[in-house]
Amino acid sequence: MIRDKEFRDRMVTGIRENRLRELYLYFVKCALTKTNPDEKLKDVFRAMDWRAFFLIARSNKVASLIYPVVKYCVENFGIDDQEMYDGWITYVKVSMFSEIQKNALMAKIKAEAEKEGLTFVFFKGMLLADLYPQFSERPGCDTDIFVYEKDREPAEKLFQRMGYVKDEIDSKEQVQVYRLRRPVEHMIELHTRLWEDYKGRRIDILDSMNLTDRNSLIRTRACGMEVTTLGYEEHLVFQLFHIIKHFSLEGVGIRYLVDITLFVNNYFDKIDKKSFWEKIDRLGYHRFVTCFFTICEKHLGMRGDIFPDKREIIDENLDEFLEDMFSVGDGMDRDAKWQILGAMEAYFLGEAKVEGSKLTRKIEMIFPNRDSMPYTYSYARKYPVLLPVAWVHRGIKFIINYYVHKKNYYNPAEKVNVAEKRMYMVKLLGLDEVKDMT
Repeated sequence: MIRDKEFRDRMVTGIRENRLRELYLYFVKCALTKTNPDEKLKDVFRAMDWRAFFLIARSNKVASLIYPVVKYCVENFGIDDQEMYDGWITYVKVSMFSEIQKNALMAKIKAEAEKEGLTFVFFKGMLLADLYPQFSERPGCDTDIFVYEKDREPAEKLFQRMGYVKDEIDSKEQVQVYRLRRPVEHMIELHTRLWEDYKGRRIDILDSMNLTDRNSLIRTRACGMEVTTLGYEEHLVFQLFHIIKHFSLEGVGIRYLVDITLFVNNYFDKIDKKSFWEKIDRLGYHRFVTCFFTICEKHLGMRGDIFPDKREIIDENLDEFLEDMFSVGDGMDRDAKWQILGAMEAYFLGEAKVEGSKLTRKIEMIFPNRDSMPYTYSYARKYPVLLPVAWVHRGIKFIINYYVHKKNYYNPAEKVNVAEKRMYMVKLLGLDEVKDMT
């Protein structure tokens, strides 16, 4: 979270005026291809707002990845802000050391699980980190492990023996959250279902795809250890579901572009392209994925032959999509996700269509109809006559949360504006086109 308003304003201005965006993506591509920046850009580098640049890198979680490129620029082109550069070095050292410590913890947990005959299916984090030039260049919030129901209880006991404490507040029916405080802060999410506790039309389709079928699991090497993980196509479909979830609820950063570019380029020959796009079409994700892949191809060098044979060319909306990603959606001043999750849930799950105008979207946010009402208020979904009761119910919950969380909570106008922006982006990328799902 960026708290320095002056630097944040400089960063946002740079993003919107497109001064830093192209350079930033160029740095990321240099890092991925292990090439040095063009010396013809020397004067541009010297004149760049390096503090704003660092904030973009940090908020998008790629500061460690592009550090070697920054180091090359400093050593060969010079830099006026030595204090900023020293801070960047410190940040990278702390971040990478933390990732190395967490990886060592996971190696111990994996070894103990195998001794007990438990099937731990690792996905996301460490499998993606292994594709980076160094796995420690990809900072992770947590470690995600899928287990079949019979292994859930022994897995939880294993975590407890190793010093992890269950977070009862953040745990859900299908996701158990465990935290370790020392020697390094680490969180494990133990899944018995890839899509957590969500339900709805898109979730029914995902369930039918059976992405965790035992016969589709593979063994591979990641971050120095042999692990079990999802099949290549299954993992890619899940990653896009995960990206779209975050995009809908709070916005996503540029690191997701890096993850997908590396995954597709490394495992292209192991992905059934026809089957993959059929799944994407069934989920109503086609426009979003096409735009996302186009950015990956154009800016980061992702293989273009991952697209369908009859490729849809989309150039419009890409700038708005990129700006939204650079700003990490709307969650830069406050953690947006938990505050607007309920409001966005129905659109993310394919239950409701976003209204056309800005005003109608704001009205829909305040007074959701039956289809867009969060599942928390299932009584209003079942009996629409109770919608006014649900609106009052939501209002009371908002007032309580607003006074409990105070500074970290949106006021009514802010919450409506943030949710309206997410609704607009969902509509822009075709994620509310529920009619296309079969």
